[in-house]
Amino acid sequence: LVIGFPLLLGLALLVVGRYWYPPVGATLALAAGYLLWAAERFRHTWSDLFLTRRRAEVTLNSVADGVASVDRDSRIEFINPVAQTLLGHSTESAKGKTIASLLAEIGASADAVQHALARCFEERRTIQISEPVWLDGAAGRVVRVAVGPILGAGGKVEGAVLALSDITEAVAASERLHHQATHDAMTDLPNRLLVRDRI
Repeated sequence: LVIGFPLLLGLALLVVGRYWYPPVGATLALAAGYLLWAAERFRHTWSDLFLTRRRAEVTLNSVADGVASVDRDSRIEFINPVAQTLLGHSTESAKGKTIASLLAEIGASADAVQHALARCFEERRTIQISEPVWLDGAAGRVVRVAVGPILGAGGKVEGAVLALSDITEAVAASERLHHQATHDAMTDLPNRLLVRDRI
């Protein structure tokens, strides 16, 4: 099109106006214009992509929950600062490890997480793990885990995102309330309610 248009214009001027217009200059000008337009569009697209990636990084680093992304083989690709604290690893040291091996390193059972990942990949929807996951290596932290799919082109599952909500304080408060309800406040001995429940 860049070459053909000036040539057709030159032929039209020759036939209609009996004037020969050499298409070489126009072709070069159009080609140079196209290259400048393409370079500017590439620069603009690159800038938009960089800005979008930067916004995503800032957002993930600002949320109060731990966020980890894994590929289709359950290998970690990224963890945000909260997840780094909960899992006891930096992004660099965790990258490439499977989520199961990383959880095993910190003394946590990976069965529920692996099952949720498998369901997420198969059903292509977010899966909530009903039971809390205890992270023994992270000073006894307790997290609630949700696993959501990362869908690529054509809806194909490319990986998953794990959201780790730290519920340690809520679990500790619940245990304190249960203890207070079943033990005497002065002696800390089991009260009638607990004894009746155990008999």
